Amino acid sequence: CGASRRGALVRGVRGGFATPNATVRVSVRQDGLPAPMLRRVQFFDSGAGATVSFDEDTNRAGLSGVWGCEKLFNNSNGAFAQSRGPGIGYLGVEPSCAWRDAATALVTFGSGATVMPGDKLYLIDDRLQSTFPDAALYATRQNCTIENAKDPVVPSASIMAPQSIGLCDDLGMDAGATSGSGGRALVYNWTLASFSGGATHGNTGNITNTLAAASLACVDHVALPRAHLPTKSKLTLSLTVTNFLGQSGTTSVHVTKGGLPARSEEHTSELQSPLQS
Repeated sequence: CGASRRGALVRGVRGGFATPNATVRVSVRQDGLPAPMLRRVQFFDSGAGATVSFDEDTNRAGLSGVWGCEKLFNNSNGAFAQSRGPGIGYLGVEPSCAWRDAATALVTFGSGATVMPGDKLYLIDDRLQSTFPDAALYATRQNCTIENAKDPVVPSASIMAPQSIGLCDDLGMDAGATSGSGGRALVYNWTLASFSGGATHGNTGNITNTLAAASLACVDHVALPRAHLPTKSKLTLSLTVTNFLGQSGTTSVHVTKGGLPARSEEHTSELQSPLQS
């Protein structure tokens, strides 16, 4: 975390005049505690917010209950906030905050949040003080790098697809039931894990091209035309999903293409194994 302290510059004045003897009494007032310092900011495991820790108890800036984060933290479109969208702060629209205790604030991101691990959270100047009675010092010019979650949520990939299709059927796959996104869009990567049987006629290239296009578009559903699926073939199709916290999960489905028209049976493939990056 970073902070800077303001100093005062006192200059003496040299004059060519005399002053009479004078008695000066000086009263010095000193805070018994320094202003609080940002110590740590870390994402919730769920990805929905962050915990903000200070190095000592604070006066809570006079805030209680649930309050708008803009009262203590910068969420503007300025350079300090590192905003990624016009009209939307990097903490999202109307993020909410609450004190867990006098030294810890909980930030819940608003919709459209774009803040990422490694970004910085900026404290608004002259709002926060220590708990020292009649404190005069305020926390100023402080920021802290936001750490990734200690145990971030891992996506649970899921594909709904038929186990077998007939001669005249297209193959549709839907991963809409995938969970563990952390409240933001997932990245979808579709691949052809294996192919056997049938006369290929270069159709595996059509399949992989379609899957690559779906991955590039980052969509949770794919349709493979029947013309791209050789008769009497077996395919294993794989999906890896990754959330914004860098966590991944993968799953696969096995589909058989018959030589005759057939009634499709739906099959759901759940997460096989999580991958961490």
